[in-house]
Amino acid sequence: PPPPPPHTHTQSLELNKTGSSYTLILANCLYAEKSYQFLEKFLHNTKTHYNAELEKVDFISYAEEAHIWINKWVEQHTNEKIKDLLAVGIVDSLTRLDLVNVTYFKGNWEKKFEGTATRELPFQLSKQNASKPVQLMHQKAKFPLAFIPDMKCQILEMPHVGKELSMLIILSNEIADNMTGWRSCDGKVVHKSFVEMNEEGTEAAAATAAVLVDCILPLASFVADHPFLFFIQHKPTHTIVFCDDTYQSP
Repeated sequence: PPPPPPHTHTQSLELNKTGSSYTLILANCLYAEKSYQFLEKFLHNTKTHYNAELEKVDFISYAEEAHIWINKWVEQHTNEKIKDLLAVGIVDSLTRLDLVNVTYFKGNWEKKFEGTATRELPFQLSKQNASKPVQLMHQKAKFPLAFIPDMKCQILEMPHVGKELSMLIILSNEIADNMTGWRSCDGKVVHKSFVEMNEEGTEAAAATAAVLVDCILPLASFVADHPFLFFIQHKPTHTIVFCDDTYQSP
């Protein structure tokens, strides 16, 4: 069958339904220089597909005030977990449009970890045996697990309560010195994130993120004691709502 139209999954996300066992907030806003005109089709599409309102501001005369206003909006929509997304100078008198996207998620594991099993162990940071002591959680349970030989990695799925959202963890077989081959960033894109994982569940917030992974197989040992990537996926729509990594150490 032909692929679904663009934005289909974004539109079909049902957030914070009555009785939901998690909190998931996706918010978008367009901050536009008030003296500029934007195509009606562009404004219609961003409103229809992403519920992104157009907020007119005076970047030319009041760039610093706009910078503060945008940071406050991000802070409010991430339960105050993301502060000062835009550094001083990112927004200036030449700015014409600032597209802002935020994600906030909080949910409990379907299979919780016992706090008594958590202990301090070394987290390997590099091939040169550099490590950092961290609190590593532990449990024996069955989770979907995949081995990807071509990528030399494992992928573990850990469902949250209700099974609508899951965390996908990509763990390389070997420790990499950097993230070459995993992710690239270009242009003036600013990203900032907050993640807290404990025995009860996950709390995460971010400015922007999107990748897709989908692979599942049976039980084996999975030890995340070195850098890994992780994603939170909305299962009904296969939408990645959050992604981050531990390459800067937990």
